[in-house]
Amino acid sequence: MPRTSRDLARGIGALATAVGLLVGVPLVLARFGGWPLPTYLPTVGGVLRGLVQELQVAHVVKGLLVVCWISWLVLAWALLAELAALKSGRVPRPRRSLAPFQLFASRLVAGIALLVSVASPAASAASASPLPTRAEVPTLVAVGSHTSTISASASASASASASASASA
Repeated sequence: MPRTSRDLARGIGALATAVGLLVGVPLVLARFGGWPLPTYLPTVGGVLRGLVQELQVAHVVKGLLVVCWISWLVLAWALLAELAALKSGRVPRPRRSLAPFQLFASRLVAGIALLVSVASPAASAASASPLPTRAEVPTLVAVGSHTSTISASASASASASASASASA
């Protein structure tokens, strides 16, 4: 698979994953799990009864739903922070508490940016500037008791003429 096709596939995969995580996860959680928090404020007696009663499966499921909602919220926050950083052209500050989420979000955003760069012909043409064929590196050449600095192309001709005069 050519590099451009791979980049395009990776970018499409990253975009689909990001949309699935930002839109699909909350829809699935809301549809199948319902709202995990109570819809009314419990009384003190209700809280005490809940603490002394047996743990029910419904309470465990609601607890897991709360963890899923919080994880989704943190991931969405990290993803939006990475997108904002990309748009502004800066690198987001790494946060220790968000490290796994931020790493995953940064990889998704990099894939999306790759998709944009591959899919946009103007961006591809602008980034495909010609590279120089030979680097102009200053070279020190000692001729007699004098030292001078010349470019690499002049250095090649100077060394050729020096070796020709030395052999003569």
